[in-house]
This record gives sequence, C-alpha cells and structure tokens, in this order.
Amino acid sequence: MLGKCGWLGVFVMVASCANEPSTPLQTTGPGLAGVVVDQDGKAIEGALVTIEGLASRDWPRPSDPVRSTFTGSGIDPSYVVVRLGQPWMIENRSGEAHSIHVKSRRNGDWNINVGDGEIVPAHLLPIHEEIGTATIRCDVHMELQAPVAFLDHPFFVVTGPDGRFAFAGLPVAQGQVRAHHPRAGRGQLDFGPSDPGPLLLKLAR
Repeated sequence: MLGKCGWLGVFVMVASCANEPSTPLQTTGPGLAGVVVDQDGKAIEGALVTIEGLASRDWPRPSDPVRSTFTGSGIDPSYVVVRLGQPWMIENRSGEAHSIHVKSRRNGDWNINVGDGEIVPAHLLPIHEEIGTATIRCDVHMELQAPVAFLDHPFFVVTGPDGRFAFAGLPVAQGQVRAHHPRAGRGQLDFGPSDPGPLLLKLAR
C-alpha cells in the first residue's frame, strides 16, 4: 500500500492525502505497479507518476480544494497536484511571513505577501492553467519551493520513501507511464497488457 491514505482494489491509488479525490473513481480495468529510481538505482521519494495515452474524457473532478501549506520546514505536499477545475488554496503555517511566488509557463508569474496564519483562498489565485506545470516558492526564503502539476485526469501517484507506485483499474491496457522529480529528472516507459511484474522506471536529468 502506498502512502498514508491511498486505496487499492478497484480504485485508483493516490498516495497524497492533500490531493485525494472527494469521491473515489471506480474502474474495472487492469492494474500497473512499479518503482521509480534514479540513475544509480536509488528509490526516489516525491516523484509524480502519471498515466498517459488516455482517451479524452470528462473525468469526475474533486470539489475539495488542494491545500499547499508553508510550514516551518518546507511546503506540504512536496509535489502539488491540481486537477483542472479544482480549487487550490495556499496557507502559511510557518511562523513567519512569505512572499509567495507562482511561476507558471502559460499564465506568467504572480506573487503575494502572506503573513503567518493567513490563507490565500482559491478565488484569489490568478491561475487558469491548462495541462502543464508551474512552481510555487517564496521569494524571500528561496529554499522553500515545490513543483505544481495541472492534470485533466485522476491517474497520478506521488511516490513514498520506497519509490513505489501502483494503479488499479486503469481504463486502458496499454499506454505510457511517466515520472518527474524536480532534482532527479524525468523518465517514461511504455506498458502493455502482457508486461510481466513490476516496472522499473529510471529517471535521468
């Protein structure tokens, strides 16, 4: 079992509580599992794994907001995943003020000063991102930053300390699994209905 709050069986397995759909998506297709490693074969924690090659479909969208929390030691979750049309809120629980900066390839940059204990509600975030990526960070404390992914489907996992990922009930028997980690790089593998055993997905810069 991945993460602290994933589920298995006929549900998609999601390993990040902050991005957990409010209603689990029921599917009945094949499953897929594997592990994400770096070039030296070390398991990678905090890599985003997604399934590509899915047919276009209006997947049910969660109504619960994704929360990005600035803590005293970083940003939680370390990889932010927002479904298209899902609310995204940013809160500061770090004990100090931050100049929060979102750098978005399609929407440009914006920043806002947020005091300790304050929340930037979803309707104030000038983000209308299509599928793609962005970065959230503090312009004062540059070590505080996290990648953001905007997805149009629910088939994603953020890996735990063992680097493992698993999906159950995929709507396709073949496609592509991709992984990204902000420091370890990217990787991808094609999968088919007869792939034996867990997949080994190696990242490269």
